Amino acid sequence: APNSSADESASLALSKEAAFFGGRSPFVAVADAVLPAVVSVDTKRVVKVTNDPFRGMLRDFFGERMYRENFGDEGQQEEYEVPGSASGFIFDERGYVLTNNHVVQGADEIEVTLSDGRVFDAEIVGRDPSTDVAVLKIDGDDLPVVKLGDSDQLRVGDWAIAVGNPLELKGTVTV
Repeated sequence: APNSSADESASLALSKEAAFFGGRSPFVAVADAVLPAVVSVDTKRVVKVTNDPFRGMLRDFFGERMYRENFGDEGQQEEYEVPGSASGFIFDERGYVLTNNHVVQGADEIEVTLSDGRVFDAEIVGRDPSTDVAVLKIDGDDLPVVKLGDSDQLRVGDWAIAVGNPLELKGTVTV
């Protein structure tokens, strides 16, 4: 039945919850608390790419010695700057930032931009490729911090909120 007692109970619970939070979703309070510490992480990495698509084929055809005599050791290579971006958050007032490993791995430059517009150079101080997590360090004063919870207290069915700055958007919240 469309208006079962379970639906009515859930609707009533949500209405009471909304009234408790002044008519707003409780997620607004969470966003207000964490968004100042959410950062954008921008990276630059230089990659070298050969501009000779036949290099491997010619080396295989002529053999290593003849290839080197005729074409040299290295083919023509060009350097390209490859940008990357991710979200992260400051979790310690000393400037430690948690972000994605795959974005910062191999980066030549890393910049962290805070929601207040401040920009800091960052360095990688720890990485775990298996969980795709990296810890960066920035040096700054009066840094906003996200208070970490206790993941051992989570249960299946608990609400989860993703807060970040994806694709150059600022301050998104997904429930």
